[in-house]
Amino acid sequence: MRKTLAALTILAGFGALDPASAAVVIASTEPGILSNGGPEVTFNNLAIGSSPSGILAGGTGSFSGNGTIRLGTTGQYAEPFGDTSRYLAIQAGQQEVIKFATVQNYFGFLLGSADTYNTFVFKLGGVGGVTEGTFTGANLLSPGNGNQFSPLTNGYVNFAGAFDTVIFGSGSNSLEIDNISSAVPEPADPGLHGCWLHGLSPQGQVLHVPVRIVAEEFSSCSI
Repeated sequence: MRKTLAALTILAGFGALDPASAAVVIASTEPGILSNGGPEVTFNNLAIGSSPSGILAGGTGSFSGNGTIRLGTTGQYAEPFGDTSRYLAIQAGQQEVIKFATVQNYFGFLLGSADTYNTFVFKLGGVGGVTEGTFTGANLLSPGNGNQFSPLTNGYVNFAGAFDTVIFGSGSNSLEIDNISSAVPEPADPGLHGCWLHGLSPQGQVLHVPVRIVAEEFSSCSI
């Protein structure tokens, strides 16, 4: 039985893989889904027009950069379809960085009106560290044409791999994100059911990442 990621807590555990050498891949995309159902940074307690700074409620990563908190839609930015709460907008030439104190192996967020000029870079070792994954909005939610109302370009994106820094950027107006979640590697537990999550690299290569799925009940590893 297939379970939607929004109803599950997904922890990319890596099993036999060395987490320190596991490149970041697109674990799954959920068009039209607004949340993964777990603890998330929502930006709802921040003032409109302000820039997030430091560790925010619901997360463990420290924000820095010049993205701004927005609500609603204007000619420069648009709320992710179906999301009526505050979100983070990163406009042309701006950048937002999330830095974690420890290595993470799962990352997810709601992406609104994905564009080809939206960029997402995962690093290990800080901003100047090793690049573990680079993606565009078209890689995440195809066709990446900026459609503000289509579920194809608005949805939740999940990544698996080892990283400690995420850099968001946009070559034009704008990149809009919300409901950010992350997770750290956990020790192997033989009592938990192991599965393989099938991911795609930005070049379209099929990659297979072992993950652990924690749910109330499930009858297969098809997700």
